[in-house]
Amino acid sequence: MDLSYLEALMGEAVEESPYQGILVVAGLKDGEPTAHSLEVLGKARELADAIGAYVSAVLFAAEEEPARKLIGYGADYVYLLDNPALADYSLETYAKALGDFIEDKKPEIVLFPADAMSRELAPYLAQKLGGSLVTNCTELALDESARLLLATHPMYGGQYFRLLAAPEAKPQMATLLPGYFRPAFYDETRMGEVERVAVDLGGIKPKVTVKGPADYEEVRCLDFARIVVSVGRGMGSQENLELARKLAEALDAELAGSRGAVDEGWIEPDRQVGMSGKQLEPDLYIACGISGAIHHYYGIRNAKCIVAINQDPTAPIFKVADLGIIGDVKEVIPAVLEELKSKP
Repeated sequence: MDLSYLEALMGEAVEESPYQGILVVAGLKDGEPTAHSLEVLGKARELADAIGAYVSAVLFAAEEEPARKLIGYGADYVYLLDNPALADYSLETYAKALGDFIEDKKPEIVLFPADAMSRELAPYLAQKLGGSLVTNCTELALDESARLLLATHPMYGGQYFRLLAAPEAKPQMATLLPGYFRPAFYDETRMGEVERVAVDLGGIKPKVTVKGPADYEEVRCLDFARIVVSVGRGMGSQENLELARKLAEALDAELAGSRGAVDEGWIEPDRQVGMSGKQLEPDLYIACGISGAIHHYYGIRNAKCIVAINQDPTAPIFKVADLGIIGDVKEVIPAVLEELKSKP
C-alpha cells in the first residue's frame, strides 16, 4: 500500500509493515472450489475491502483452469504450489510448502477452512512461523486502524463466546467453521493472476505415505443429506431411538443427534449436530425430543424446513421450527410411520 500521501501530510516517513494482504488456503473438489473454501474466501474479500488489501488464494497441486475460478469468487491472485509430492496430503510436505510460501509472501492474515486437514496443519504452521491462531471461528472482524484481526470462537459447546486478538504476532491466522460465513459470489468479469510456484521440499519424507486406495464400504454422508432425523435426550431411552431410526429409513434420511444424545451414547460423536458438531443445510430437519438450545440451533439454522416433536410446549426448538408437534415421540413417530405406509 502506498503511504507517500501520509508522509507528505505528516512531514515524516511512515514505516510500512512487511506483512501485507490476506491469504486463503483453499481447496477444490471435482474441479470446483469447495463450499467451505468459498465461505472463507467471501470473508477474506470482505475484510480486505475494509483495509484496501489484496486477497490471495493458495492451492496444492491443482490445475490452472479450475484454480482460475477462485478469481471470479474474489481472489486477486491464485498461487498453485507445484510438486508431485503434494498430490496427496501429508503434514510434513504441506507444512514445508505452505510455510515457505507464507514466509516469502508475508501475508498479514491467513485464513483456513476448519476442515480435517487445517485442524492439523494450521497449529503446526502457527508454531513454526511464530504467528497467532484462533481455531473454529464463528465471526471475524478487524480493528482497521491497527489492522488487527478480532476472532470470535465458541466455548463450552457454544454457551459462551470468546473474542481473541494477538497484536504482536504475525501472521494472524484463523480457521473458520462452516456455515457461519456468507459464501463468495461469482463474478465472471473479475480479473486476476494465476501463478504456478515450484516447491522445493528439501528431501522431506513424510512419516505417513499413501500406498493407494483401500476397499471399504462407503458410509453415507451426513453433511450433504437432504433429509435428517435428529434425536435428543427427550427420546428417553435407547429402545425409543429405534423409532427414530425407522422414521429415518422410511424417509431415506440420515440419523443424527444433539449433544445430549451423544452424551447418552445413543448417537456417534461424528453425527452430532450443533456448534461443536455438524452444521447442516438439509431440505428437511426433524428434531425428535430435542429442546433446541442455542448451540444446537446454530447447527441447523440454515435448514430449509425444521419440524420439531417435543412434549414440552416451552421448548426453545418451537421458536425456530416451521412446524411444531407437541406430543410424546413414542406416540407421534408411530403415527407418522403409519401415515407414511398408507402413501403410495
